[in-house]
Amino acid sequence: MNLQENIKRILKEEISNRGKDKLIHMIKENGVEETAKWVGGIYNLIKVLEIKTATDYLHLFDDMDNVRSVETDDWVLLRYKPGENKVFHNNSFGGGTYINYEDIWSVLKEVFAKDKTQIRFLISRWLKSVYGIDVIRMTYMSKNQLTLRTL
Repeated sequence: MNLQENIKRILKEEISNRGKDKLIHMIKENGVEETAKWVGGIYNLIKVLEIKTATDYLHLFDDMDNVRSVETDDWVLLRYKPGENKVFHNNSFGGGTYINYEDIWSVLKEVFAKDKTQIRFLISRWLKSVYGIDVIRMTYMSKNQLTLRTL
């Protein structure tokens, strides 16, 4: 490979990486559904980002803000922007963990073909390892339902 071909290859890789970073930023700012529209759907988005496993997908969300609700200290909210929670966790005894359906649960279900039990296992393991959250009970909520729990 000559110098010119090498430079072209390096530039192509750099442009590709910047494009991926931009898409990941868009997911965090606008959500998965909106971002997927830019690349022709969720399957194309996963392909462009070179995400191979459901766990890889969850790790896109490793850098969310971990905040306490002003309503009660028992509520932990994981999000990028106030009012747009991805995870709501109630720390009180027997409290539940609620996962954003549109951005997390539905992608694991539809793209990675995971059933409810597998999704709960994957998310529980991810939340424990990344955020230190112990999940007792888990279900999903739409982003609108999660927004009600944001203060």
